[in-house]
Amino acid sequence: MSLRQHAEADALEELAGRMPELAGEAGLTRNVGWPGGTVEASVARVQISCRINHMSYLYGLEHANKDFTEQKNFGKNVFTNAFPLALAQYMAIEKQLEVVEIRSIMDQNGFPSTAHNLVPWATIMHTDPRNAYFCFESVFEPYRQYTNAENPNPSDVVIMDAQTYEPLHPLELKLVVVPNSSTAKRPRIEQSCEVVSRPATVEQIAFSIAHGFTSTRRYDLQRTIQSHLGMPNEFNWHDKNRMIESLPKIVRATESIIETGIDLQRPLVMVAIWRSKGQNPLLDEENAFDTFIWTDLSFLQLYLNATRNTYLDERGELRSKNKGDMTRAARALIWFIRSLWDYSTQHKLDFPRVQGDASYGRQSDKAAAFTRGARDLLMSDQYLYPRVAGREVDAILKPEAHGFLLPERRLDASLSLRFALEGHG
Repeated sequence: MSLRQHAEADALEELAGRMPELAGEAGLTRNVGWPGGTVEASVARVQISCRINHMSYLYGLEHANKDFTEQKNFGKNVFTNAFPLALAQYMAIEKQLEVVEIRSIMDQNGFPSTAHNLVPWATIMHTDPRNAYFCFESVFEPYRQYTNAENPNPSDVVIMDAQTYEPLHPLELKLVVVPNSSTAKRPRIEQSCEVVSRPATVEQIAFSIAHGFTSTRRYDLQRTIQSHLGMPNEFNWHDKNRMIESLPKIVRATESIIETGIDLQRPLVMVAIWRSKGQNPLLDEENAFDTFIWTDLSFLQLYLNATRNTYLDERGELRSKNKGDMTRAARALIWFIRSLWDYSTQHKLDFPRVQGDASYGRQSDKAAAFTRGARDLLMSDQYLYPRVAGREVDAILKPEAHGFLLPERRLDASLSLRFALEGHG
């Protein structure tokens, strides 16, 4: 940061204390301690609101780099990322409800499995919900030490301390409907949702696990991967057929990383669910909304389980009938292992290069989509009967925002229909 930027930042801090209506670019830089050492955490790229009386039409998002009184911030992707956070804020502050955390465990046979725990939202964020600042589409600054990229892919949101703007924790955000169209007529316990992941999510998993292991334990990753893959540097990573033949090794390496990292896993993916009345677009009035937090390792298990079920037999060997095609989930698992191998040997990971070298003839807009696999890991009382009722939506989304909704999005359409019916009631 230049001297001029320092001066501007100091002036802004001073003025912000006397003029609450000011908002601007805060070029604040401070050293932040992390398990792997001390890193410079800069929030120069963050649009920080200095208004004390900042309003929001979404519950609990008064402190954010988006102004949720403006229609533009209810557009594509922004609303679907913001609503899960508003829901979690409402559940924690108004209802004192904990979120469901999905964690990896090892089962009695030594294979990765998952368990559910109820965890305070404040524990996930590392701060009180009232003290959280939500910085959407921002780079989690500690991740910069793991890449040479000048502009790493951002997290969906970085949670910061609203007083110091210290980056506390990154999250990926997803909003899904239950049931999906193919399971809408089935019994409630058989109804699925669809959890879609993009390549950026795979990169975030790799960053998160690298951050959890820290530089002092990255050699554990190296030994774990090498024990299953042998000499990864000699792999022909872009050869689809060769890599399909290597999938049993990729699966076993991933399982070993999960086992080694059980005590190091970190919350990463928030999945908020909303329940409709089967194929009817209306909300389930009594059991409409709930939130789940997957750790990096438990979300990784979606790709792992899908790959194992598609390609491997009961002995863990490759089924001959599946040798010709590479699924998205298997490709994502290969991206993950190669990225962590690069980190373990070079202390840096270059996900864009890894992804570009291994497209295997598929488009790269989607890493995978999970339905039954996601349902199996989400299955719980909270999945079957979400704890927030449909009638509570007005407390989460203020009436002033009703006209901002876009009917082409399914939740927006459901809410718009609800509000219209209420207006004629």
